Amino acid sequence: MSKKEYVNTYLDAAAATIKSPNGTARLLAGFRTLKSGADAGVTTTQMRAMFPDLRKYSDVKIEAFIEVASDLVKGATIVSSAIFEESTGRVEDQSNST
Repeated sequence: MSKKEYVNTYLDAAAATIKSPNGTARLLAGFRTLKSGADAGVTTTQMRAMFPDLRKYSDVKIEAFIEVASDLVKGATIVSSAIFEESTGRVEDQSNST
């Protein structure tokens, strides 16, 4: 990621936080709660019992949210906001990726 993309990613995140501070806080608090539970051995079935709003999501979706959010928070996955501003119109084929 270029320095420009890096800066744009943070500026876009800051703008989103300013536009929706409660949504951002709920997203981070929800992630932290689910991640802490998963780290402590709480199953997705138990999470759905504790948090009724999760009942509409499958095990796979809950686990995927925790996995992707964990990588984003750690910096192991970076999604550049520049993709929408400087799109080449090409989509990478991910069918053979593991």
